[in-house]
Amino acid sequence: MEIGAVLKIIGTVISIISGLVELYQKADEYFDNPDDNNRSQYESQLIEIIRSRQAILDACTSIYQAITQLSSTMFRQVIADNLGDADQAQQALDNWRRPPQSIGQRDIALNESAGALADLLQYWRNGVYPGVSLVVPLMEVLLVRLWILKQADPSFITSEVARQPIEESVVMLRYTAGDLEARILAANQVEKTTTHRTWVRIDPETGDKERGVTTTVTVSYHNITGTATYHRSISFEKDDIDTEISDAIAGLHAEASAARSGGLSEDLRQAQIDNLRSTASRAERLLRGEEIRVVERIIGRKLSLVENAEFQTLRESNDLRGSIVKLADKYILEGELRGTLFDDMMTNCGELLSHSLTSDETQALIALARTFGSKAALRVLLHHRDSATANRVKTILDISAASMPEGQPGIEGEMPMEPTREVSTL
Repeated sequence: MEIGAVLKIIGTVISIISGLVELYQKADEYFDNPDDNNRSQYESQLIEIIRSRQAILDACTSIYQAITQLSSTMFRQVIADNLGDADQAQQALDNWRRPPQSIGQRDIALNESAGALADLLQYWRNGVYPGVSLVVPLMEVLLVRLWILKQADPSFITSEVARQPIEESVVMLRYTAGDLEARILAANQVEKTTTHRTWVRIDPETGDKERGVTTTVTVSYHNITGTATYHRSISFEKDDIDTEISDAIAGLHAEASAARSGGLSEDLRQAQIDNLRSTASRAERLLRGEEIRVVERIIGRKLSLVENAEFQTLRESNDLRGSIVKLADKYILEGELRGTLFDDMMTNCGELLSHSLTSDETQALIALARTFGSKAALRVLLHHRDSATANRVKTILDISAASMPEGQPGIEGEMPMEPTREVSTL
């Protein structure tokens, strides 16, 4: 990769990338508080991004050429098509919001935005085009996809199929930021060169020859964008004092390192590393916010700040279902789930399943909850989300009944956990 050329090109669209980051912020605010003012600010920012479409295409094309040295005609058309699909998706969404709402327009919005994002990810995943050449359009298409899902399919967060491309986009943005940063760090190194020159001096009076060697140490640095440079040398001979020479060379290194600090910061700023990571973090935060709403629907209350932080931490190493189970085990009281298990909890957990709960599954989970508590039912419900749920629960209950001391109440006897309201079958 010609990192210098790439940075120069990225520099031409810094305002656009910054605008995309601001767009994510507006979306963040709108999703958290979808009032008319936040919506208006978001849409105004989006209009500015669409107006910059030509500059985005020019920059992506130039980056592609700088990296591959290949013709960019096909690449440019592909990116233009993807961005066009995103525009069409937004137009369909706008049409759908106008009365009378047409389900066909909603489907177009969902399908076009899904296709645009899937194509860009496939190009990156399969190495068809370099990731850095795709990152600017990906930022826009990813946001459009989130925007449409939030409005046209609010339950998308419970679908692994809908979540996976968004999570993969976050990975791509962070990977590209890391790749650019590593290349910039590799190019921002203080260099030291040492040369030796042999010389001969002749005494004009005696004609005697004196031979020696002069050593020159040069310390230099320059950043990629050319805003910081350093170049100094020191020469010495073998009779010079070693400690003085070492101190002098160390001083050159210190000066060069100071120049590198500023030059590296400028190169990273030019590459928009922080903005790429900020965009990834905002997209991920939008996902996590929707997941938290699912958790809150399951337990029937808002998460505390501590629970919220714990959930965010759990999601770094667990899937959504596993995170909910671990959060419930650690923080959520049995009584909280007790009041919602028999209706709301199973309805809301059902959103996370690949199929609707059958009557047998519902009754089995109710029996499990009454015997072992709501957390046990929640654990089974989220971990065993296939058609064998009822059979798994029945096996657990049969083993439990067989191991109970004689006379101890079981499922058919006095229930240790009586529901607080009438049971309804889903």
